[in-house]
Amino acid sequence: METKLLFDLLCKRRSVRLWQKKPVPDIFIEKIIEAGRLAPTSGNSQPQEFIILTNESLIKRLLSERLQQKRAPFYIVSKQWKDEQLEYRSVDIPPVLIVLCYNLNKFNHYPDIYFSIGCVGMSMWLMAASLKLGMVWLFADDQEEPLEKRRIKKILDLPEWIHPAALMPVGYPAYTPHMVRKPDQL
Repeated sequence: METKLLFDLLCKRRSVRLWQKKPVPDIFIEKIIEAGRLAPTSGNSQPQEFIILTNESLIKRLLSERLQQKRAPFYIVSKQWKDEQLEYRSVDIPPVLIVLCYNLNKFNHYPDIYFSIGCVGMSMWLMAASLKLGMVWLFADDQEEPLEKRRIKKILDLPEWIHPAALMPVGYPAYTPHMVRKPDQL
């Protein structure tokens, strides 16, 4: 891939929370999962596991807290958000929800597992963007909100060694979010 193409993709990637009512082709989801599978992981441990959901009622149950949010979650409320009064949109029901998990039987060194899962998620996100799909990372494994992780594990009936890291809604964007970046600080 040419540097310019990769850079353009990085610049165009957005966190999308509202979706068109249009199905996502299975081949696109397969490509997103394959991108996550090929992502670099600490010690090549490949702790990632994927759960792909298209059942709307199950997606609604998993996203129930996020569907009702009217303001940004506590972990992204920062001085920048307060000063600039940036718009926050709650998430809508996506056509596909990928639950990105990690398997403690494959790797359990903290915080390395989070770096690995972050690489997996970003690879998936870039693949989605290359397919003109939107995606957003919704934390499932948040140290300050452990009840959310337990709730997700219970709904999905996950074994004790599989932990949800993120809920990643996928679909065709209903809008293009405004790009907000901090100024260069180098």
